[in-house]
Amino acid sequence: MTIHDLQKKYNLTKDDFWEVRKGTWVVTHNACEKIAEIEQIVFTEPRFHQALNSICFLGSAKKGEKIIWATGEASEINVKGQGKYYFSMAEKRLKDRLTLKIINAYEYGIYSDVEAEAFKKKETKEKPINFFDYKDLSDAEINQFIVNNKDHSQLDEVIQYRDKRQKDGIKF
Repeated sequence: MTIHDLQKKYNLTKDDFWEVRKGTWVVTHNACEKIAEIEQIVFTEPRFHQALNSICFLGSAKKGEKIIWATGEASEINVKGQGKYYFSMAEKRLKDRLTLKIINAYEYGIYSDVEAEAFKKKETKEKPINFFDYKDLSDAEINQFIVNNKDHSQLDEVIQYRDKRQKDGIKF
C-alpha cells in the first residue's frame, strides 16, 4: 500500500496528507475519520488510565472479524497550545492509531498528524505546484518531474496531462 493507493481508495485530497521525510507520510485526523467510516470500523468504549501527569485511553476496534487494540495518550509534554484538551487528544490518538493499524497503514510508513508534533504540517512560503502549473512546461521538464517525484501527490495528474498532450500531438 502506498499513500497514492490510500488516496484513491478513500478519496483523499492533497490536503489530507503530506510527506514529512522520504517514505514517511502523515494523514490528517479527518482523513482517518473518513477511512474509519468507509471501512465501517467499530470502536469499543475505551478504558481510562491516569499516571502522574498523563492520561491514557486503551481501546479496541473491529473490522469484519479482525480485532485490534491500541492506546492513545496525552500529557503536558505532548499536547501543545491553548486549552490543552487532554481527553480529546487522547481519544483522537487512540482512534487514529486503531484505524491505521487495522488497515495496516503503519507498515507502509503512514501515520496520523495527531501522533506527534513533528508530524504537523509545515507551512511553506513556496507556492505549491498545482496541475495548472504544468501546462507551460516542456516535454523534457514534465518527464524530468515524473522521474524525480515518484511520490508526489499529483503525479498521476501530471502523467495523464503529459499523455493527453502527446496523444493530441502537442509538443513543447
